[in-house]
Amino acid sequence: MNISVGNRVAIFMFICFTFLRCNTMKTTEDKNQEVSAEVTFLSATGLDPMNETITSKNIKELLPDHTSVTLVKNFFEKEGISFQYYQGISATITAKKELFESFFDIKLIYHKRYLKVEGQNNGYDIPLKNLPVEIEEQLSNISLSGQMESF
Repeated sequence: MNISVGNRVAIFMFICFTFLRCNTMKTTEDKNQEVSAEVTFLSATGLDPMNETITSKNIKELLPDHTSVTLVKNFFEKEGISFQYYQGISATITAKKELFESFFDIKLIYHKRYLKVEGQNNGYDIPLKNLPVEIEEQLSNISLSGQMESF
């Protein structure tokens, strides 16, 4: 069998890459991994932005009440979850994977290299059922940000 030098190099590189890739992929869960999710607020007028087409004409109607944002912010920060809100209909919460799992009573798994919520239809929505009613009443939903498995 006569294989050119170029093809030998390509085969060698492919084998090395495959070996390195297989040996650097996570095979155990990383409880210290940072996880982020988008928290979407209900609007001050009671509308759910997730059920509306957002345009420049109706965006003001879909914004949350400042009091709602403050209430939710204080709640998450008290629990050790970072909260970033700049403006708009949503905020970002961030915490270690282990805290997310225990706080929301969920299991986060990797599916095709993406982090998902086990047992959820779309895999990204975090159930609101474990939140206090006064917090749940302020929110439309919480969805995982698109986090990929790191190598």
